[in-house]
Formats: sequence, C-alpha cells, structure tokens
Amino acid sequence: MAVSNDRWTEPTKRVQQKFLSLIETDGKEEYDTRDIERVRNNAGYVCKFVRQQGGDESKAFNMLVDAMKWRKSFGANDLDQNHVNQSILDMGLSYPRGVDRNGNVVVILNIRLHRKDNFPASDLQKFVVCCLETHLRFFPDKQVTMLFDMSETGISNLDLDFIRFFISCFRLYYPCLLAVLLVYELPWILQAAWKIVKSWLGDRAAKKIKFVSKSTITEYIDCEELLERYGGQVNIFMLCH
Repeated sequence: MAVSNDRWTEPTKRVQQKFLSLIETDGKEEYDTRDIERVRNNAGYVCKFVRQQGGDESKAFNMLVDAMKWRKSFGANDLDQNHVNQSILDMGLSYPRGVDRNGNVVVILNIRLHRKDNFPASDLQKFVVCCLETHLRFFPDKQVTMLFDMSETGISNLDLDFIRFFISCFRLYYPCLLAVLLVYELPWILQAAWKIVKSWLGDRAAKKIKFVSKSTITEYIDCEELLERYGGQVNIFMLCH
C-alpha cells in the first residue's frame, strides 16, 4: 500500500524516520526484525498508524512503538493455525464470509458458540491474533467488517475479557483494519454490557459500531453475500460442497 501525495505523506515519513532512529539509538532487542523491515520498507503500513491517530504524529509514533513491542512479545509473526487450539477452530467460532457493500472482508464471530472459561484466555487470544494475521497475509490492503452474531445468546455467552481483547487488537495493534463492527440481534439483556464495550473504543471508533437485525443488515451486506441465517441468499451447506 503506497502512501499517496496527500495530507498523510509527510507525517508518515516523519513517524517512520523517528522509529528507525529510535532503534538505532536504543537497540532492536524489543522488536521483531521482520516488523522493523516492514516499517522501513512499507510506508503504507506506517501511514495506518498516522491515520488511526487523526494525523497526530506523537500519538502515531507511540502507538507504532507499542504495537511493535507487543508483536515481538506475542509472537504475532509466527502465528498460524498450527499454533491455535484445534478445538476453537473446529467449533466454527469465527470465519470469513464474503464482502460487504464497500468490498471489505466480512468476518463472522458466533458469540452463541462461546462460553466463558471454555478455553484458556491465552488460547482465545492466539486464535484472534492468528485470524487477524491470516487476513493481513492474504488481504494486506483490505479492511475487515466484523459481524458479531449475538442471536440466541445470553449471559453465559458474554465474555467481556474476550471481546475486550478483540477490540483492543483493532484499537492498539492493527490500525485502520476495522471498517465497521456489526452487532447482530443483540438481546435486550445484554444491551447494558455493550455500553461498556463501546466505552473501550473511544468516541471516534465507537461510531463504527452498528446494531443491526435481519431487516437492516442488508444496508451493509448485500443479500448475495449474506448467509441465509441472516436473511441472505447464501446456503452454508452449499459452501461446503
């Protein structure tokens, strides 16, 4: 992703150079060499941090440094399905399915399949990061539209720690990756909890949360891309053959 000649170009160059100067003076031990090379050679990647922070170079630089340190400590570059609890993969907790009306990849998260404490938090976190890293390897310039399927859920399905980590990844470590977060058929009993979730995102990002139902979801995803479960035309059983 190249940086066009617009308002982001010069701030991106300065943040990029500031980071490269930092590692020259403070050392590279806290960073993955693959991430250093990405910052060095991919201005478009650095630009995402600048855009996420609305052009504030200081905040963008701090976010970049923190994200690079986190990636090294978490081992993000080395995560693939071989490092994820197979039971989480098999249950169909989350998977990509089609695109939205803006061409963003839709990723479905089936909250009803999850129970808090079914899996260690570390396993769930690896699963989330593996999903995000896999997406970026295949679609480095495409954003994600998250579809949180809250239908048929209750208190036992609500794992705020899991949701908070998911959202934190978009907010802190994967800038400009989240296009919109669609919350589908939220039960009234969980509405108060989602007010807490929105507070984690901050005012700008909170605007990306949209509450939808079967009658309104097509405002974001065309019927031809939508599973029958959500009122669309895609038969999930046909996808398996």
